[in-house]
Amino acid sequence: MADSEFRTEGNMRQDMINEGNYIRPKAGSEAASCDAGTPPGDAGTPPGDAGTPPGDAGTAIPHRMCSGIAGTPPDDEGTALTAEEMAFMHDNLSDCTLCHRACHVDRLSGSLGFCRMDAGIHIARSSLHFWEEPCLAGEGGSGAIFFEGCSLGCVYCQNRSISGVGPHAHGVSARSLTVARLADEMLRLQSAGAENIDLVTPTHFIPQIALAASRARSKGLSLPIVYNTGTYEAAESIGLLKGCVDIWMPDLKYYSSELSDRYSHAPDYFSAAAAAISSMYDMCGPAVMDAEGRMKSGILVRHMVLPGHTRDSMAVLRYLHETYGDNIYISIMRQYTPMPGVADLYPELGRRVTDREYDKVLDYAIGLGITNAFIQDKETAKESFIPDFTQFH
Repeated sequence: MADSEFRTEGNMRQDMINEGNYIRPKAGSEAASCDAGTPPGDAGTPPGDAGTPPGDAGTAIPHRMCSGIAGTPPDDEGTALTAEEMAFMHDNLSDCTLCHRACHVDRLSGSLGFCRMDAGIHIARSSLHFWEEPCLAGEGGSGAIFFEGCSLGCVYCQNRSISGVGPHAHGVSARSLTVARLADEMLRLQSAGAENIDLVTPTHFIPQIALAASRARSKGLSLPIVYNTGTYEAAESIGLLKGCVDIWMPDLKYYSSELSDRYSHAPDYFSAAAAAISSMYDMCGPAVMDAEGRMKSGILVRHMVLPGHTRDSMAVLRYLHETYGDNIYISIMRQYTPMPGVADLYPELGRRVTDREYDKVLDYAIGLGITNAFIQDKETAKESFIPDFTQFH
């Protein structure tokens, strides 16, 4: 457990180390050590140890059947889905209930639900990303794969150019991949020096990710896989990723159902997200850091403070600390940036978070006794910290 303090003295936080745009706890504040490199509990078996995707690798189905999946480009010779992989896709996409929208659309035939995605794998960017928390970005950066579409649709979304939601949202030209090519993309990022594979907004592609991760492991992927989500999954969907994900990075955006309804059209957000995080914790157990402060397994929950809503932030932090204590890490973010058009419909969101607001939330976290936390510098509340999705790599 943590033995260093996360405390305040005037406006200065002590026992914290500034790294880039985050400030992290000093060494010694890990929720658990990683002496042998083996996470506790279910996470103790490295993802993909089975080495093979579901089913018999020798039962590849004909190419004409693979091309029948809406939105999926042709596979290269010998990389088509197996019969059991196809059955797995059918079970989870022909009547889609991966998220709490529960649209019940047949994405395999091209029908679109709230996320606006068919059964293809559509990504907007795949590159080294140096702006995650220090325990993830390290020196090499995260190998971030940004998926197109979103199952939540926050009105203030900073990635609206790929989520397709929010006022004045606009799309970019995404790249469509097969399961085999997504696996290859993970391996490419590993070769480029990534510290981990960071799957950003992945909810609506859970079945495809599970298959791709298994294939990538069987071909030599050894990096931790990070599941970076807004957290509106059905808890049952989280279970599909057992053995695939090492590090869970869910948002916990709201405690108030009024706020989640107003800003994300999801009045049940808190109950859904809390259940999803509980499922994640059941699979991975307490967070594990290595000797260099890099996260190897566990949960890092993100919460972004919104202007005018410090009380809700405090409620979120209280819930997390009372439920998980120092067994998880929390990232208290101040990077909220008003996007064009937001203030027209939501005037209260037309400004950045003030120093006073952010300090109020941090002081509350300190008062609760939260020690395993990351905090952000003021400079992160700029559009320059939003990735350029017009550039794929």
